[in-house]
Amino acid sequence: MTRKLVLFDIDGTILLTAGAGRRALVAALAGEVDDASAFEAVTGEMFKRSPLLIVQEFTPTEFDWRITVLDGKVLFACRYFMAGRHWQIQQSYQSGYTRYGKVDAVPRDEAPREVVTLALEAAALIGDGLYGVDIKETPAGPVVIEVNDNPSIETGYEDQADKDRIYEDLVDAFLRRMSDGTRVEAR
Repeated sequence: MTRKLVLFDIDGTILLTAGAGRRALVAALAGEVDDASAFEAVTGEMFKRSPLLIVQEFTPTEFDWRITVLDGKVLFACRYFMAGRHWQIQQSYQSGYTRYGKVDAVPRDEAPREVVTLALEAAALIGDGLYGVDIKETPAGPVVIEVNDNPSIETGYEDQADKDRIYEDLVDAFLRRMSDGTRVEAR
């Protein structure tokens, strides 16, 4: 397999992600990769797991927005706070213990308009299904971190603000699709 190496100039730390979901491997690189051979050395192991690496500028924030979209509409909005003194919303330890940051559900009609608009645009690029769009608010404006095709909806967390409306909207969407034979196609 041929790899295409694209060199870039980012002032600061970058995140490299190989794979997806629970099997994803994430590496944070801060200044130690300054030429193509160093980059190849760091990413060699990652390319064994996935033919695709995602490169993002590391953007530390207190929380990430999760705007979950169903059929092109906001299903719920949450702020996922970073796990204490960690740069992600969850921190896993070799012992098997995982620590999570706080989840703060926000009524969907009170989420920041620019965050919601970006989430709806990002989800629409993928399809009309159920997507969780993770967004960071930065000084330059909101930035999409990732779009999840299997977002969490856990009782007592994501449903804190909009409560049963979330589940009613889910059931309505499924019933509508069953009654009119609608299939959700990914783009």
